[in-house]
Amino acid sequence: MSRHRNVRGMNYDDEYDGYYDVYGHSVDDEYTMSPSSVEREFTFDRSRQHNMDAFLLHDTTIAEEGEESAGHPAAGRQDSTGPLIPEQLGDEQRARLLSCLDAVRDVVGETVSDHTIVRAVLQHDYSCARALDAILAGAVAGMPGSGSSRLSRRDSLESPPTARAVAEARPSCTEPSPDTAATASAMFRPVKAAEVNCRPAPAARVIIGFQEQPAGSEKETPPAAASAPALPAEVRELRGAASRSGSSSPLSSRRQSPAQSAGADTASPRTPASTRDAQAEYDKERAGGKQLINMVVIGHVDAGKSTLMGHLLCQLGCVNKKAMHKYETESKKMGKQSFKFAWVLDETGEERARGITMDVAHFKFETPQKTVTLLDAPGHKDFIPNMITGAAAADVAVLVVNATNGEFETGFESGGQTREHAILVRSLGVSQLAIAVNKLDTVDWSQARFDDIRTRLGAFLRSVGFRESELRYVPCSGLTGENLTQPAQEPQLQAWYSGPTLLQVIDGFPAPKRAVSMPLRLFVSDVFKGQQQSGLSMAGRIDSGMMQLGDRVLVMPHGDTATVKGLAIDEMPVQSAFAGDHVTVTLSSVDAQSQTVGVVLCDPARPVRVATSVQARIVIFSIDLPITKGYQVVVHYQSLSEPATVSRLLCQLHRSSGEVLKRRPRCLPGNTSADVVITFQRPVCVELYKDFREYGRLMLRVAGHTVAAGLVTEVK
Repeated sequence: MSRHRNVRGMNYDDEYDGYYDVYGHSVDDEYTMSPSSVEREFTFDRSRQHNMDAFLLHDTTIAEEGEESAGHPAAGRQDSTGPLIPEQLGDEQRARLLSCLDAVRDVVGETVSDHTIVRAVLQHDYSCARALDAILAGAVAGMPGSGSSRLSRRDSLESPPTARAVAEARPSCTEPSPDTAATASAMFRPVKAAEVNCRPAPAARVIIGFQEQPAGSEKETPPAAASAPALPAEVRELRGAASRSGSSSPLSSRRQSPAQSAGADTASPRTPASTRDAQAEYDKERAGGKQLINMVVIGHVDAGKSTLMGHLLCQLGCVNKKAMHKYETESKKMGKQSFKFAWVLDETGEERARGITMDVAHFKFETPQKTVTLLDAPGHKDFIPNMITGAAAADVAVLVVNATNGEFETGFESGGQTREHAILVRSLGVSQLAIAVNKLDTVDWSQARFDDIRTRLGAFLRSVGFRESELRYVPCSGLTGENLTQPAQEPQLQAWYSGPTLLQVIDGFPAPKRAVSMPLRLFVSDVFKGQQQSGLSMAGRIDSGMMQLGDRVLVMPHGDTATVKGLAIDEMPVQSAFAGDHVTVTLSSVDAQSQTVGVVLCDPARPVRVATSVQARIVIFSIDLPITKGYQVVVHYQSLSEPATVSRLLCQLHRSSGEVLKRRPRCLPGNTSADVVITFQRPVCVELYKDFREYGRLMLRVAGHTVAAGLVTEVK
């Protein structure tokens, strides 16, 4: 038998019979498609649709299987109520009827049959508003299950029910009171357009920033209210009457899910953010607990900040032994065994490979009297913007200096970060400062070295605005762990030092008073997409006010309104958060593409100010070139870095007394003070320093150097 087919004598018609019917053809060749057949087969027609409400509202019996269609009156018909669209209507009337049908259907949903809507529209001469009024009145009075004397559907459309008919239709053991009859008649009376248009509107007031202003300009209108669509007058009147009568509409109750209807009676409504007493809720939740402080650790690069705080956390038991053994093993493989404590806070691979901190690390620990949020700021000059972000969210600071011979001088002299960090934290409002003289073991715990550092550094800190009573000096060693949590055990240190440990100094920091009673302000420092929840997540510190789940917040300067869907502190879900808490907020109903670092979450009733130009009183540091009109700077404001221009030089002031020395100067040299106008390239969120100090401070930097610090005195 041949293995090959005889293709020469093959009859291709028999071999490929039916081939073209299977491949490449969806219809038979004899079938033709005309425009009328296409419209009939593939165009949606509501009149051919089955409506379940037609079977529920009429006493029609459904024929059982096996019964003859001749013995049943509804056999052979799609709907027992007859055709949906009357045949005598013309094309124009049919189009108007279908348009009104879709408009009314959008309001009532599937709770009313199509035949009821069609009859109402025809009886009211294609008026959607009057037909909707009649349908809602008939649906309330003739709801199935409301009693044996309920009104029929046809009667409810022919004439609106009276108060007596409505009262009789309700199952009640007593006669309706006159107030009930009056309320019912007021609900179902026809509404005139003149009555809706002639109602006096209340005088609204919008609060911008922390001051109250009359609502008269377009920019003061909240974006959510401006974009809300206007409802018809009849619908607004019906909703208002239903809310005044204290009962919900049956249409709205039908649309609720079982979970919503079950929890409607048990769940208490949340108090609006504009009316609740935030201070009382703060005292209720945080009463008796430890005080919260936010502490930033600053200093020159290689001063040992991460090693010092990592060893402190290990001694407090915040890091388990398994993790420390892992850090020690991995750091030994990389030849950086001394960095094992620094890896507690330096978590990224790039930070561990380079041996420096690049971003602000967050860690929370507790002392006997305080709950401390640790902010480990980078010390390298290339990451000063990240350091400013961490310092802006801090209440107190720990300045770490290297006591090694030559290292302290490198960081303290001109160009070192010890000086710049101290100036930055003082300009950002931090007044409580602890100086940790680290690596003192490298100089054999020399008291002379400690006193020399204290003398030179103390004179500089007092010159930039720190008080002597607010400065605390602690000798320690981050690598050996000496004088961190336990008193000094080294004999050379015990010989001349008997003061507090670093932990005792941190525990003795006074906690600032939180602005809980002020409007909500949250400056966003990070925006990301959450993994566990849907929605956009934002991280930052609540600077004032409080936030709860379900709150409506305003995202400025974009003006987007969002809902708080999730709230977490240290990755732990919470129901509410207050001023001073570092939180992660998950928002819904917000455009994720337009949200960036630097936006502000605020109270919609009292939004934050938005401006493109501000007047500021600045203090100019030691600079090489004077500041002139048109000077290009980078403004660092909380977590925002925004290019700006010094557009006007108003006056030069005396640095101590504030007296005006010269008006409209041509330039501003170093070590002076002045009033200037700063113009941004795009709108930014700002507040006046007199109203809210945290949002009234800004820093001016040029080419990686801080040239000035200022206070916002006026919003242009």
